[in-house]
Amino acid sequence: MFDVCVCCNNINERNNLNGLLLKFTSFNKFKYKLSNFNSIDDLLNNKPRNIDILLVSVTLKNKTIATEINQKITSLYSSIKIIFIPEIIDFMINGFPLKDFKYVINPINEEAFNDELLQCVNELNENNILGDIPSKSILLIESHKNNSLVYTQNDTFTIDSNIDKLTESLDSYIFYRCSNKNLINLKQVRRLNKSSVIVGDVEVSLSQNDFSGLKTRLLHMLNIKK
Repeated sequence: MFDVCVCCNNINERNNLNGLLLKFTSFNKFKYKLSNFNSIDDLLNNKPRNIDILLVSVTLKNKTIATEINQKITSLYSSIKIIFIPEIIDFMINGFPLKDFKYVINPINEEAFNDELLQCVNELNENNILGDIPSKSILLIESHKNNSLVYTQNDTFTIDSNIDKLTESLDSYIFYRCSNKNLINLKQVRRLNKSSVIVGDVEVSLSQNDFSGLKTRLLHMLNIKK
C-alpha cells in the first residue's frame, strides 16, 4: 500500500489527477491511500505521517521554486517520489529545465503520466526490497536457496528475498531474467557469447534458449531489429 498525495488548488485538475490515479490501478498492481491538499503550505501545515508519491500541480515560475519545494518535502520524507505538473504555458514561457525532477506537463498526456508514476512505483519497490543497495550498482542477482546473492562491482550481499520476487519488483527494462537462477542488469552486460554472458567481471552460463532470449532482449533495448 502506497501513500499518495495530490497537491493542487484547482478542483478540476485535482479531480483529473485522482481519476488518472484510479485508472492507473486497473492496469497495474498498485494499491494506494490518497490525500489531497490545496497547496504546499497546506500540506506542510497538515503533515501526513508518510508520503510515498506526491503529485504537485502548482505554478512554477522558475526552477528555484521547484528546487525549494523538493528540498522542503524531502527533508521531511526522505524516500518520497515527487512528480511536478507545470502548466504548458508557464513551462514554455519560462523555459526552465526540469531535468533534475520528474514531471508531466499539463494538459496531461495519460501515457506520460503513467510512465512517470510507474517509474516511481518501481523505484519505491526497489528501495523496499534492496534496502541500502542502489539498484544501479547491481551487476546480477543469483538465486541461492530461498535467498538471493546480489553482486555489485565491489561486494556481494545476501538478501532475504527469492529471485521470483526480485524479478517482479525490479525495473523490467533494466533487469532481465536470463535463466532460472540469474537476474542480470542489462546495462552492465559487457559481452554475450552463445554459452555465457559477461556482466561486469562475472560470467553467467547460458543455455541455447537463454542465449536466444537474452540476445533478443538486448537488441530490443538497443532498438536494433533482428
